[in-house]
Amino acid sequence: ASVVSFPIVDALEPARKMAAPRLGTRGRVKREFDPVPPINGSPTQLRQVFLNLIVNACDAMSAKSSNALLTLRTRHTASDMIQIDVADNGHGIEVDDIEKIFDPFFTTKEVGKGSGMGLSISYRIIENHGGTIEVHSKVGKGTAFTITLPRQDDRDIPASP
Repeated sequence: ASVVSFPIVDALEPARKMAAPRLGTRGRVKREFDPVPPINGSPTQLRQVFLNLIVNACDAMSAKSSNALLTLRTRHTASDMIQIDVADNGHGIEVDDIEKIFDPFFTTKEVGKGSGMGLSISYRIIENHGGTIEVHSKVGKGTAFTITLPRQDDRDIPASP
């Protein structure tokens, strides 16, 4: 995948739009996009990560007839990293499952609904981008995935001729 300098919302917004039918009309999306510096990475791979997280969030909220809330947030952290949150107010993840969610083939979805590869692949993509992905969840309250990526280093930009 080609690595380019780009604003993270250029991967986040298309993923949100692609997943919109999954949320349907019963849910709403809260976007809290702080201005953040660009990153170096693969927009295609990161869009795949965000799409996976957003689809999982929509699935987690599917039992809600209303009040489903997907929150997408970008922040520039004090440690000069870019932080992206994908949070839902769905059913949450059981404590016993939290430590296994990034394992290949692990899924809490019904048979035929998930391969158990999405979070494993997402974890590897974020790791390859020099970042981290963490999850915080409370059963009955929802789940938040936090991705931290290094901002584009000015030294990475080739000087103009």
